[in-house]
Amino acid sequence: MSVPCGALLTMTQIRSYHDWYRDGPLSSVPQLHRTLVPQEDRVFQAGPVQLINVSPPAGALVEPAVPEYALHLLLRSAPLLRVGFNRRPRWVAVSPGSLLLAPADTCCEFVADAPAHVLTVAIPKSVVEEFSEDSGRRVHVRQEESFRDPHLAELVLTLWQELSEDAPGQHLFADQALREILAALTRRGSKREPTRRGREQLANHTVRRLRDFVESSLAEELDVPVLAQVAGLSPAHFARAFAATVGMTPFRYVMARRLAHARELLQRTRRSALDIALDAGFRTPSHFTARFRQEFGVTPKEIRGEGGRRAGILAL
Repeated sequence: MSVPCGALLTMTQIRSYHDWYRDGPLSSVPQLHRTLVPQEDRVFQAGPVQLINVSPPAGALVEPAVPEYALHLLLRSAPLLRVGFNRRPRWVAVSPGSLLLAPADTCCEFVADAPAHVLTVAIPKSVVEEFSEDSGRRVHVRQEESFRDPHLAELVLTLWQELSEDAPGQHLFADQALREILAALTRRGSKREPTRRGREQLANHTVRRLRDFVESSLAEELDVPVLAQVAGLSPAHFARAFAATVGMTPFRYVMARRLAHARELLQRTRRSALDIALDAGFRTPSHFTARFRQEFGVTPKEIRGEGGRRAGILAL
């Protein structure tokens, strides 16, 4: 059951995400991390920035309003989350490698149907303001949304690895990485962000039914009439309501899920890329490769080639 943001805490000592994850409700939750990041280190200090490695369980998590921006890199997640910045959570489509940017001084609520694994970069508001004054560019967070940026995801992972391995020059690298992260976020703010038009919204149980149907039918021919039938709506009504609820078109959502499924099979099995492409609903290898590279920044072949382990990690 969700906890209203206004009734969140009496813990007035919470001043940062570090304090929250150290003293909040997740402090007693077992953190079962992949070998990508060390289990014994949950927080790294990189100058004024902290990198937090956390595995939230399924259910609702309400983060307090602290004077920090939070860039969340999802390493493991359900296909859909509900996210709300100072308001009732809305559905957001995600997959491993998706990024979520939470604004400073804002109560953030996350509701997931499955456990997650997240690397969070917590950036003090004062650091962002100083960067904005120096560069003349601002970081804007207008609404709940997920986005993909392979370079930014790689930067977060590389920063974590540099710090965890105590590499030479890590503090200089951390400063450079922070500037690149902020530059990427300001560029996002200059783009036109998607809006959710119309008042039509799908019920939560309908969204879950559609999610489960898509996951079990990725190899099939999926179109709006088929999905509309699952939702019990006319095709036109369904297409409008889906985009208003999830923040992307049915086509974009199904494509993202097919690519995420293919990436997982490429990393965890030795099946041929052609078999995997067909299993994910692609009809030609060229179409599969082009879409895959557009989504993840690497080709299917590069995941299994030289340096495949790192390519696979960074193609999250």
